[in-house]
Amino acid sequence: MATNDGKEDNLPMSAETTEQGIAETKTAESQKETGDEISPEAARPKVPTQAGSVDHGLICWMQVAASFAMYWQVVLAQGLVVGLGCGLLFIPATGILPQYLVKKRALASLLAAAGSGFGGLIYPIIFRELQPNVGFGWAVRVIAFITLFVGIISNVLGRNKVPPGKPRKIVDMGFFKETALVLVSAGAFFVFMGLFILGYYIGVYALDLRITGNSMAFYLVALMQGSSLVSRVVLSPFADKIGPLNIAIAAVFMSSILTFCWIAIKSEAGLIVFAVLYGCCFGIFLGMAPPAYISLMKGDIRKFGVYLAMGFLITSPGILIGNQISGAILRDDHTFVGLQAFAGALLFVGGCLMISARWASVGWKLCKV
Repeated sequence: MATNDGKEDNLPMSAETTEQGIAETKTAESQKETGDEISPEAARPKVPTQAGSVDHGLICWMQVAASFAMYWQVVLAQGLVVGLGCGLLFIPATGILPQYLVKKRALASLLAAAGSGFGGLIYPIIFRELQPNVGFGWAVRVIAFITLFVGIISNVLGRNKVPPGKPRKIVDMGFFKETALVLVSAGAFFVFMGLFILGYYIGVYALDLRITGNSMAFYLVALMQGSSLVSRVVLSPFADKIGPLNIAIAAVFMSSILTFCWIAIKSEAGLIVFAVLYGCCFGIFLGMAPPAYISLMKGDIRKFGVYLAMGFLITSPGILIGNQISGAILRDDHTFVGLQAFAGALLFVGGCLMISARWASVGWKLCKV
């Protein structure tokens, strides 16, 4: 660092300062190459306006859905439009946090993901309690107003740190040249395919085998979401020391083991403990997925948004088809064993592919990834 006397200051720099400096230098060089001129006003924009527009569009569609009387209309509004909107919101929101942090990215990601666990906990409970008293329409409207409130706060407070440069390609073929990123995306496809099966069928399992009543069957999913919130907060101080990909791999294999153990659980107490433990692994994996991509990109976040979007384009169909296939298995077998084994095997395959991604990145070294 140059001093006022024109001499060099040889004071040692911390790892965080060095990495931050490298990231800023790469960003500056990229802007210089593309000829982008950044105004002071544009240097710190609010959350991308597309995200804000989508957020308000989501609220409108939720309000419209509250007035629908036919099932296909609800599927169109709530399933298709709201699903597309959530996907469009996720990438810009996820791309903001890594811009502000270098050493504590995994911690920040877990704490931010704790919010989704809280939402997954309270929204179903709100709807369940309101729907019998005020009807479907107003139950949905209340959820929409809550979403509007928190959406306004996030849009006002969220700001980009890295100045916007030249718009990037929607599809960057360089992604497919990164073996580790392709492998981790393939692994996440199988993980997402199996991960949500349990949340969808654990209540059905409890009722079908007469293990619990209706109320407890519903709250098993709430227990999963609550434990996912707690696990993200508790693990967050250690996430950057262990490495996001290492933690994600461990969470996936633990989920696989627990899913196979689910076959033997026939009591209410066992199901409750199982739901809590599975929820912990479930929440940790979802919180670690975005920073795992950054870890495999060696901390270079210039293409993080594009690569993360492409990765989730590969993984998201797993969520779509996993429950459908497991439902077909359940219909043919008339028992839950095939469904449970299918989910556990998917998680195991996904974990193996993620280990392959780690190997492609750093080999078999015991290190933070």
